[in-house]
Amino acid sequence: MRYINNYSELERVFNQTVEISMNRIGDKVSKLLKKYVQQKWYNAYSPRFYKPRSRDVLNSSTYTITPNTSGGKGYVATIFLNEELIRPVISTFPLPPGMPRFHYHMNVHREDVSSSVVKWMDQGNNNSPLYAYEGVNFFRDTKQAMMNQSIHIRQLEIEFRKIGVKVARY
Repeated sequence: MRYINNYSELERVFNQTVEISMNRIGDKVSKLLKKYVQQKWYNAYSPRFYKPRSRDVLNSSTYTITPNTSGGKGYVATIFLNEELIRPVISTFPLPPGMPRFHYHMNVHREDVSSSVVKWMDQGNNNSPLYAYEGVNFFRDTKQAMMNQSIHIRQLEIEFRKIGVKVARY
């Protein structure tokens, strides 16, 4: 059993526990986001040319934990699909002789649109004259599941119990 002798030691122990909790929460919610991307996008569609892009999106689920800089104490977990991990892929399917390879993240004007892939998947692309579709809302569903399952609260309770703190729910 750990004894805490003063307020600064108490604060340090609590901050360490919260930081550990935030990393575990970030990991759990990142995995939950990946699950929703898999279910709602990849399992729901049969991508052919977009398969590498879809896999990149699926594997880009990540999180960061940073100190709260908005005036409060504690940490902020940001769970997101990292667009930098969604590599621009050059097509490998056969093309007629002399025709340049087509970039998967390129629009018809040959402009790179890789930064829009996640937004289009989540929110849809109804403005496209070529291929309009509704979004699958995996960010919304991930947040809803996190709140419904109280992932963040339960993980904090687990970590505080490990250091001997009993947590009461109201």
